[in-house]
Amino acid sequence: MIACDFDHKITYVSSGWEGSAMDSRVLRSAMSKGFEVPPGKAYLVDGGYANTSSFLAPYQGVKYHLKEFGAGHRRPQNPKELFNDRHALRCEKDSRSA
Repeated sequence: MIACDFDHKITYVSSGWEGSAMDSRVLRSAMSKGFEVPPGKAYLVDGGYANTSSFLAPYQGVKYHLKEFGAGHRRPQNPKELFNDRHALRCEKDSRSA
């Protein structure tokens, strides 16, 4: 698990977990070791995390991946699809610039 700030600077790293470890377990461990969400902020997270006021996950069971909306595919049809589309765009942009 890696967390970064708005300037794409890494602020927290939790390593050493096997790939099959549940995201929620890794997060619980990180929080027990001092990882905190800054007051008034939230992190974009993937679908393996719970959607809370501090962690914004995509809607489950709703189109998410860019290829589902890309060239030759339909545009988002409702607010949940639009949220997932924007979530995916932001996460892709952040991973490219990090």
